[in-house]
Amino acid sequence: MKALRIQWKGEKPIPPTPSGGGTYGVRFAKNSDSADGTRVGDMALHASLPIQSKMKRCLLLDNGTVNYYLDPDDSTKKADGTAADLTGADGQYMVEIPEFYANLIETDDYVEFSVSTDPVDGYFHYPKMYVSADEACLDRATGKLAAVVNNTANYRGGSNDDSRDADPYLTLLQRPVSNVSWQNFLAAAQLRGSGWCNYMNMVNSALYFLFMTEYATKNTQKAYNPDLTVEGYRQGGLGPDVTEFYDWFGEPFIPTGYTASLGNSTGVKDYTIQWDDKGVTKTHTAHVSSYRGVSVPIGHLAKAASGYFLRATSAEDVYAYFRNNPDTMSYEPVAGDISVRVPLSIQGQLVSKLGFVGGNLYPSEGTGDPISDQTQPLTTYYCDGAYVLGSDMASEVYDPESHVSSVPGLGGDADFGSYCGFACADFGDGPSVADPAIGSRLCFITQNV
Repeated sequence: MKALRIQWKGEKPIPPTPSGGGTYGVRFAKNSDSADGTRVGDMALHASLPIQSKMKRCLLLDNGTVNYYLDPDDSTKKADGTAADLTGADGQYMVEIPEFYANLIETDDYVEFSVSTDPVDGYFHYPKMYVSADEACLDRATGKLAAVVNNTANYRGGSNDDSRDADPYLTLLQRPVSNVSWQNFLAAAQLRGSGWCNYMNMVNSALYFLFMTEYATKNTQKAYNPDLTVEGYRQGGLGPDVTEFYDWFGEPFIPTGYTASLGNSTGVKDYTIQWDDKGVTKTHTAHVSSYRGVSVPIGHLAKAASGYFLRATSAEDVYAYFRNNPDTMSYEPVAGDISVRVPLSIQGQLVSKLGFVGGNLYPSEGTGDPISDQTQPLTTYYCDGAYVLGSDMASEVYDPESHVSSVPGLGGDADFGSYCGFACADFGDGPSVADPAIGSRLCFITQNV
């Protein structure tokens, strides 16, 4: 059986935008390339943020139940103020995302990202989901993907190089894991049982909806501003996060648990690393962001994601496949997948348009010069870069004869600079490829979507 394919011709059919009634969103004019939009819907909800305000850190057991919630202002403590154990003994260190409804609404004049606490005709239902508070670790004794703050050798991160243990800056102890292939990230997460997965494009899309409707901008890296507007709305963005380390040596360096002191709040903490370069001591300060408990949502390590991959049927025809069930996740098309034909044009460009299908946002158009010599201002469109497709890649990476899927690293990494963000996707590898610059997150989905 073939996967379901959808090819939109002309405008995608959409329901009318509801006015108020539990919905709130942000609208972007099509005649403007600005990354900033206008808030619409129930304006009181833009201040109270009924969905975003329910995001909270917790320790989650493998059966999907919350062991306990963490102090909203300090994740080293339980909600009752006593000490929490983030080492893995009490469960996985996760952020609970409440169920909500969302839609990308497009007309001839504007694009609108809208969310709702209640069902709305035509909106996608995101179930209650959990995503690791930090980038994922690996329990090397059991092979399970983990969300922990643990400085033992069993959870040594990166490529597991023990020769660096004594260096306080370059050590891989208490660091997220990398140099694991996409398919092994998935397998390691699924060892925890039903509902578990490595990072999912659906979860990344949900976070982008929530960020965008909270801050009224597509620009994740807009300067961080903790102050509210006079109306009581959020402003600014998350800042650069861990994206401007151009001397990066390719292994993770931000410790897990570094933003525990921020609790469920959005904020930024600086982290300085020091290393020797041919006898010269160098330093770099990274601005580590946490979005409502989700630490380093972009940058540092590109996140190996499931539920979204590309396949070519010819040199000209490439399809993006989407799947949201963590229990049946793979990097091969199966019956029931949604697939959308995507253009052979977005190769190292600024993302200018997003598609939305089955709860998944994806780059559908690019603009400007290749990123290698980009002159397009980075405050326009979605402000993020994508290495998605190109005619040379269609004949090499997406070889229809070998039926190789190409899989995404989402968010960008530590030396990808201004092109990092929630819309950033790099499809240069197949599912068996591992890289020290590629990590992931741990996710749990409460129901089959």
